[in-house]
Amino acid sequence: MSAANKGEWSEFYVLLKLLADRNIFSADENMKRIESGRRPIKKIFGDSGLEYRLDKSGNVKIFCNDELRGTVAADEVATAAEKILTAIINGKKIFEIDGADELMKKFWRNKIKADSRKKADIKIQVHDVSTGEDPICRYSIKSYLGSPPTLFNASHSTKFKFELPDVTGAQIDEINSIKKFADKLKLIGRLNFIGVTNKIFAGNLSLICTSLEKYLAEMLKFFYRGGCTNCADLVIKLEENNFMKLERVDAYRYKIKKFLSAAALGMTAAAEWNGREEADNGYIIVKKGGEVVAYHLLTRDTFETYLLNNTKFETPGTDKHNFGKVYVEEGKFFIDLNLQVRFK
Repeated sequence: MSAANKGEWSEFYVLLKLLADRNIFSADENMKRIESGRRPIKKIFGDSGLEYRLDKSGNVKIFCNDELRGTVAADEVATAAEKILTAIINGKKIFEIDGADELMKKFWRNKIKADSRKKADIKIQVHDVSTGEDPICRYSIKSYLGSPPTLFNASHSTKFKFELPDVTGAQIDEINSIKKFADKLKLIGRLNFIGVTNKIFAGNLSLICTSLEKYLAEMLKFFYRGGCTNCADLVIKLEENNFMKLERVDAYRYKIKKFLSAAALGMTAAAEWNGREEADNGYIIVKKGGEVVAYHLLTRDTFETYLLNNTKFETPGTDKHNFGKVYVEEGKFFIDLNLQVRFK
């Protein structure tokens, strides 16, 4: 039997739920469904020429390279969606779902989740009621059915380097023995930002704004010192302190929202990014109760505000990512702090 975690099972659930609902609804910045933001679904695309087409009765006709391979009745689709949702809610960590393999075969799906190298998890042809057109939209999927998903994952490439002008060699062992970052940084004193340790990540950030790494470094200092966690609160800290002496302090908010959007739609730390947003039409959210809503990039500010208000910084594993200890280079003392952003 197939086994997966809640986030991975959620991708199969989204397919079934959208086919059952026959519509995809936009959401406001608080994840509430906008009734006027309804887009009827015409078809959903799978891999290797697979298409799920909805007929007028709500039945799903499954085609592969334009050849009909099967039909699933509307009520059966709805029942399947409910079955998967219930199993996800009740599941623990990595788990199997009774009967899921048979369901996947019925829907001609050979894997639970999309290729992890792609930001777009699902491709849908919708009907735009306002224009009368039938665009094909690509969406990334994030699910709140389990633990809040990450927006931007920490790695060895996401470290920010700081020089420690107040530290002496006699303090290193004591500082490195402290586990709590707030206590560690209190003893360290000043943190002078040097740069992002990975050149590719630094280059990606500079495409958004040449000062963005400095903004994020300042937010990391506030976060690790124990001041606050939520991205929106960290931005307020930037605005209040205005460490860059900007004439318009709302520039901090604007650029951090652009960073979060880029992270959501294509940018990673380790791969060179050209500014292209792979999930180039939006984001699908699976809410805790199983409701599915979407953000479209035509309403980008709503999407970016949602990201800012619903994300937080968190401390990744220090041993796994090799950061958080004082080290010496050419007689000077440094520490690396790592960036990870998770949905709340």
